[in-house]
Amino acid sequence: MKTILTTFLIIFGSNVAPQAAIINLAPLGTASSSSTGFGGTADKANDGNRNGIFGNGSVFHSAGGTGPGEWYEVDLGSENYLDRVMVFPRTDTQQNSVRDFKIEVFNGSGTSVYSGSFLSTASTQDDPWGTAAMSGVLGQRVRVTLNNPNFSAVNFVTLSEFEIWGDSSAITNNITSLATLSGAPGAFGTSLADGVDGDLGSNYDSITGDRPIYHDGAAAAQGFYRLDYASDMNFDEVQLFNRVVNNTATTTTEYRISILDNAGGVVTSQIVTPDGTNYDSSLNFAGATGRAVLIEETNQAEFLAFSEVRVFGAAAVPEPASVILSLLAVPLFLRRRR
Repeated sequence: MKTILTTFLIIFGSNVAPQAAIINLAPLGTASSSSTGFGGTADKANDGNRNGIFGNGSVFHSAGGTGPGEWYEVDLGSENYLDRVMVFPRTDTQQNSVRDFKIEVFNGSGTSVYSGSFLSTASTQDDPWGTAAMSGVLGQRVRVTLNNPNFSAVNFVTLSEFEIWGDSSAITNNITSLATLSGAPGAFGTSLADGVDGDLGSNYDSITGDRPIYHDGAAAAQGFYRLDYASDMNFDEVQLFNRVVNNTATTTTEYRISILDNAGGVVTSQIVTPDGTNYDSSLNFAGATGRAVLIEETNQAEFLAFSEVRVFGAAAVPEPASVILSLLAVPLFLRRRR
């Protein structure tokens, strides 16, 4: 029996998949920029403070220029596995400076390992924005560069915070894409797929023709959004990014996030009450095993709308008792120690 138990531990390991410690790494790094202006030094956008009021002393502002190239960068000091980048613009005035920009990731040798351009014809509308397009990339420096700072006469970049989320270990258990989606049909130019597209932009109008949020069409019934899995999953974390307009949560004021079993019963649930300055919520569901994640708005007079849902976990492995019984069924000569 001891041999069988040892075999189980070697083959199957623990029944709980550990979640990588995804944190905002930017405050641990060193910030720099192409220029600074008005006292808005580079360190103000990686100080861990999302406050967007310039007079409160936590907003970066470049000096501005006449051609492409204004940039802001954080060097993490060592290579880390990245999960997402999040941008928080200045909020005490609407400048629309975060538009038509490139995000680039460099490894420890200075080689570019990721590059992507965003919002070429629009802006964040001075609301929180982010992307998980570089998820899984191993990098050390992350830079945002204005492609055309003269777009609509804006020739500078200003940020209240530039966040780089990741971990020193590989992040391998994002299981969002494994789910089958269902729920109230998307409306107002949105679809169910917009809730899992990797675009963490919070403003409906920030991308014309490709809405970055999911939004249902009825405010008279309880809207829902559901991710179903083909087999039991051990859930670790659910990330929910709210819809935000002008730093105010304007659509859904309270969400219920539930883990459901194979019969649709609630295993466990948590309530999320978002606000405009902290639109991303990370919910710890470690230890919960089930088949689905259900998002509901609790106020049936409201629409259900959010920017993104991301689910982390791993496929559940058989319980020890069932594995042992299976091993006992193996012919004795296969189990005999040599």
